[in-house]
Amino acid sequence: MGRVQDSAGLRPSDLSQTPPNSARQSNLRSQASQLALRSAIGIAAAAGVSLLASGQAWADCLVGAVTVQCDTTSTTDTTFPADAPNDRNYQNLLPTPVIVTVDPGTTVSGYGLAVSNADTGGVTVTNNGTISVDAGNTPTAGGTAALSVSAAGGAITYTGGNIINHGAGNAFDVTQTGGVGSIDINVSGNIFSAAGEGITVRDVATSTGISVTTNAVTALTAGKDAIDVQTQSLTGNITEVANGDIKAGNAGMVAAILNASGTGNIDVTANGSIDARFGIDAENFGSGSTTVTTVGPVTATSGNGIYAQSAGAAVTVTAGDVTSTGNTAIIAQQTKAAGSGAVNVTAGNVSGTTGIRTLNNGTGAIGIITNGTVEGDIAAISAQSNSGNAIGITLSGATHNTALTAAALAITTSDGATTILNGGALTGRVELGGYADLLTNHATWTTGGTSLFGAGIDTVTNTAAASLRTASNGATQETTTFSGLELLSNAGRLTMQDGGAGDRTELAATVALAAGSTYAVDINAALQSDLLHTTGTATITGSTLAVTAQGITAGRYTVLTADLGLTGEFASVTGITSTAFLSVTDAYDLNNAYLDVLVYGFTDIGLTPNQIATGGGAESLGAGNPIHDALLALPTAASARAAFDQLSGEVHASAKGMLVEDSRFVRDAVTNRIMSAFGDVGAAALPVMAYGEGGPEMVAADTDRFAVWGQAFGSWGNTDGDGNAAAFDRSTGGLLAGADTLVGGWRVGLLGGYSHSSFDADDRNSSGKSDNYHLGLYGGTNWGAIAFRTGAAYSWSSLSTKRSVAFNGFTDGLSADYDAGTAQMFGELAYRADAGQFKFEPFANLAYVSVHTDGFTEDGGDAALTSAGSNDDATFTTLGLRGSTDFALGGMNATARGMLGWRHAFGDVTPTSSFAFAGGDQFSIAGVPIARDAAVIEAGLDFNMSANATLGVSYSGQFGGGTVDQGAKVDLGIKF
Repeated sequence: MGRVQDSAGLRPSDLSQTPPNSARQSNLRSQASQLALRSAIGIAAAAGVSLLASGQAWADCLVGAVTVQCDTTSTTDTTFPADAPNDRNYQNLLPTPVIVTVDPGTTVSGYGLAVSNADTGGVTVTNNGTISVDAGNTPTAGGTAALSVSAAGGAITYTGGNIINHGAGNAFDVTQTGGVGSIDINVSGNIFSAAGEGITVRDVATSTGISVTTNAVTALTAGKDAIDVQTQSLTGNITEVANGDIKAGNAGMVAAILNASGTGNIDVTANGSIDARFGIDAENFGSGSTTVTTVGPVTATSGNGIYAQSAGAAVTVTAGDVTSTGNTAIIAQQTKAAGSGAVNVTAGNVSGTTGIRTLNNGTGAIGIITNGTVEGDIAAISAQSNSGNAIGITLSGATHNTALTAAALAITTSDGATTILNGGALTGRVELGGYADLLTNHATWTTGGTSLFGAGIDTVTNTAAASLRTASNGATQETTTFSGLELLSNAGRLTMQDGGAGDRTELAATVALAAGSTYAVDINAALQSDLLHTTGTATITGSTLAVTAQGITAGRYTVLTADLGLTGEFASVTGITSTAFLSVTDAYDLNNAYLDVLVYGFTDIGLTPNQIATGGGAESLGAGNPIHDALLALPTAASARAAFDQLSGEVHASAKGMLVEDSRFVRDAVTNRIMSAFGDVGAAALPVMAYGEGGPEMVAADTDRFAVWGQAFGSWGNTDGDGNAAAFDRSTGGLLAGADTLVGGWRVGLLGGYSHSSFDADDRNSSGKSDNYHLGLYGGTNWGAIAFRTGAAYSWSSLSTKRSVAFNGFTDGLSADYDAGTAQMFGELAYRADAGQFKFEPFANLAYVSVHTDGFTEDGGDAALTSAGSNDDATFTTLGLRGSTDFALGGMNATARGMLGWRHAFGDVTPTSSFAFAGGDQFSIAGVPIARDAAVIEAGLDFNMSANATLGVSYSGQFGGGTVDQGAKVDLGIKF
């Protein structure tokens, strides 16, 4: 018959013509009393008719001159009546139809029913009940089925319910043995055959057509078909409709026009499910068309799900879900070279060794439309045309090889100009041969291996909303080749991103990356990148280069190569963009597109020593640390430097410098007290008390008695930033008091006091305060005009700081409490010179100061710093001149005094602190420096307001190296 065989060499059924039934003839018996029929059968017999029935299942019936009517309930006789033959043969030569009626509610059981008309009148069967063969029985009524119907001409018509064969043989056989006539079968009940076929229909060349409509049909014995319709007709059509579920050991539905000269069409429709070795076999060897429509699922084992064939006319398959576990799921083919019929397949979910296979040997086109998932072990779709005729494939579901790999064959076509429109998920390579082919991807195509494009101008177009993926396994470096392709046009996303760099897409085509499109690649730390390489030309017109990095290294990555020339540039680079620590730029030459990467360490970005040091400490934290990762994501170098400044903890170092600077308040108080005790030039009018006869009393500063004195002081100042540390503001206020006495020409004493300091570095979001307690010894003497003053002191400080850190991706609030100690030793030599009413004293002062801070750890989050204890030492020399003069003012004696000097600092003029983030390396941060050279000034007025009251006011200042410190003192003494 020429039908396509499956891989096991099996066919759905034997479609050879069955010869007409050879019904045994017998004399018509007209007496009703002699006629016994099975199970409620009504037979209307006309002349020239044979009625054949088996001997079991007799019932009471009435037989008229032209009719036989049985309407009793079913009976199953265990023995034949003594006078009953094994069959009934009613024969006459008149062309009058036989009418068989099974009344409602009745069952014909036993050995089956056979009805034949040897003349041209045909047969009409109306079954309102059930016709059956009992288990273990073999039909013997003149046929081999539960119901056998034949006619030598005229119409054969069946309408009715169940036909069941629990024994041997088929359920329903219909045969037209000659003459002109049609066959019209309409089964509203179910058909079942335990050992044979469900329905078989045969006719002759002069027949005018066959129509079979069924409900459920079951014939599960191996090699047996559920519905088998074959015609030899020259003109008749086959229409086959199954409204119920079909189950068969061989073919579910067979429809065949066997006559090569036949002009009829085949139309097969399955509205229910089909479960069989072979689903539907529709073969037209004449010149008519073949149409197969399925609504329910078709499931085949070793055969095809649907096989549809014509020999010249159109083949149309419209299917839902079709599955074959061992063969091609759908085959549709037109086999005649001169045929002009098109082959069209529309299907839902399809699975088989090949999903859909089409062939057109003629001049017509091939069209395939899928609405579901189509897959196959060999290929999902195979299409073969002839001499360049069109092959059109439209995909809207998933299409792939069952291997589900990008390199497996998904679609293969040959000998036709192929157009593929993918609107679904296409996975796998394609082989399109012979003519100009066009593959337009509107959705997703994932491919690998080598796709073959034949002769002609072949084009792959990836539209604006589509994704063409040429790498899919990040664990391997894949090569995808488009062999024979002339043009690759990308308006959507062309990607090799799969989590691994080093993939290649190879072709010899013109490559066009259109405006708005994306070309996506991976890169890694081994300086490998995905690469699109064409031996032709490439044009980039405003496309975007999307990059995913699995690690990154400074260097040049090649992302596109066009041997015959590259024109244009990417509009932008995304996915991996320049940050504070990463510079990413695209670059080009005549044939290549590159990605140039510069990678900076945290220490590379910093400009100041503090920024560099903090960057090193943060970088040592490593990836995964919130500080490290937030810094790494900062967009600009400026933002990273600002973040380093906030993280540095610089305020702690600047506070140490403040402690060094503020040590002068103790020195100045001691020096001034000794000066006043000896009445030296420029001494302030300190209030001094001594014990007299009546208790404490105010005395002159130069008293020779044991004396007690006190001095309040205040200062405010700021140090400008030096380009490394930020500007630092501070203010201090306090009170010092002492007691001294004369010892052999020396004035020696003891002092103590308290002061409070506040400070801030606004540019570092930092502030703090310090409570200071002072204790010291001092002494001094004069040797004529020469004065010597000296002392030593120690200050205890309790510091509290607060600072906040806030930059993109990170915030933290931090605080610390810790102690510090300041030790100092100092001395001064001065020489007094008088010039009239003016007195002068040049002097030289030397001081050594050492500040120790205890270790501490800030309270807060990830930005909290830990600092070990540290020391800062500084030495100060001051050379200057003091002067004073007395004058009268408003009846009061007054003294004007002043000082001008130059102070020079040695040693640790830039205070430093060592810090570390939790889990990180230690780094050193500098605070604002102490002015190495500074001008110091002082000016004051002292008033003897009365014999019992004195008032002194003074201003002091220190200017140098961006540092300004200013102070004021007021001394009031009153005797009581």
